[in-house]
Amino acid sequence: MIRTPLQETVETIRKNFQDVMKSLESCKSFQSLISSSDVLRSEFAAIKQVADLRRLQQPCDSRVVCTLIGSSNHGKTTLMEEMFPDLHTWLITDSKDATAQSLRLSFSTNPSAGNQEVTITSWDLNQIIGLVEAPEAKEQNERSKIRVSCFEDHVEIDGTDASIPPEEMKKFKFPRKIEIWPFAKPYPVSQAERTDVAFIRKLTTKQEAHLASTDPLLAVEGKSYNILQLRTVVKDIALQGRFEQVKGWAGAEDISNFVFVDTPGLATSGNVKDEVLMHCLAQKSSQIVLQLLKEDELDIIIHLVLCGEASAFSVLSRTLERELGIKALDDLAERMILVITGTHRYLVNPDLMRKWQSGPARVPAVQESKWFVAQEQNKLGPFTWAQLKDMVSSGQVQTSTMLLREGDHQWSRPWSRPGC
Repeated sequence: MIRTPLQETVETIRKNFQDVMKSLESCKSFQSLISSSDVLRSEFAAIKQVADLRRLQQPCDSRVVCTLIGSSNHGKTTLMEEMFPDLHTWLITDSKDATAQSLRLSFSTNPSAGNQEVTITSWDLNQIIGLVEAPEAKEQNERSKIRVSCFEDHVEIDGTDASIPPEEMKKFKFPRKIEIWPFAKPYPVSQAERTDVAFIRKLTTKQEAHLASTDPLLAVEGKSYNILQLRTVVKDIALQGRFEQVKGWAGAEDISNFVFVDTPGLATSGNVKDEVLMHCLAQKSSQIVLQLLKEDELDIIIHLVLCGEASAFSVLSRTLERELGIKALDDLAERMILVITGTHRYLVNPDLMRKWQSGPARVPAVQESKWFVAQEQNKLGPFTWAQLKDMVSSGQVQTSTMLLREGDHQWSRPWSRPGC
């Protein structure tokens, strides 16, 4: 939590910085100076980019945005339910691919969970286009013959002639051609909807085909949206919680300025539950983080990885590097916390149990291994150690030659090791 004196100091610095920038931009002598120097002009342009950041255009409110990311079924929503038990109705953990939407949780002093305001906000048209035309989605859509058309006010996804395996197509329930329209305004969830478990499940989870309804779930300014359209158009669902559990864990007097964001799972491939939108929605979690960074609204990122499973973080890093440059990854690294969850699996998962019970794998001795030889940019072999020694004796190989042990990835010079 940022203390009030520090917040006031930061706000004073911010205002002074903005005042100085405005003065320099209107100062004729300074403008004349930078016009005569490419270096100075470039440096000032970089500083102005910082001054134009959305966060620096607004007063310092000491808010801290913390986002949880990770692959599907790695425990993000389960962790959020532990942190915010008063919001358990919205944090559904008893189904796979539980999170179909980004849930944005902020603090509320209202003691009644049923009376908390809930607001659904959509992407704007440009953000929707960024999602459906992300290079990864575009490549997969072209391969699957799914056409994406962008118009002045909406996007159309047409899978009429899609080359999708018949066994998957049989599970599809929604039309093959779907229009995606941004909301005309945020949608305030009614009190009846806030307590309707069926409504919440349809909105926030990816239900199995036999449970999914193609009927409209809600309407904004006369335009109806079914659950598949909502998975694409919704930017986030804003919830309010009391943060009592988190406050107790943190041992802090006040964490009311924290905002927590739960995201859909990072995906390396499309989910058949998303039907013709499968390739677009595989990129949604990356697009959420990208937009938070672009709007300078991401202070801490918690990357959850389930013990014994691979991380899909490369999906996110590719997007950020492409859109924001390599420096964005360095910036992200300073904000990231890696959390390994589910360590109990070492006690219940047979494959993981075998790994730790058998101890570390024995690395074969040099003489027992087979080796590849690097010679004139060619990779020769593999050879036994005895064969290599004969090659050294005949002058075919030098003791300075680089070798690669079979099964390894790094070349080395093992000749000087004891016993060689």
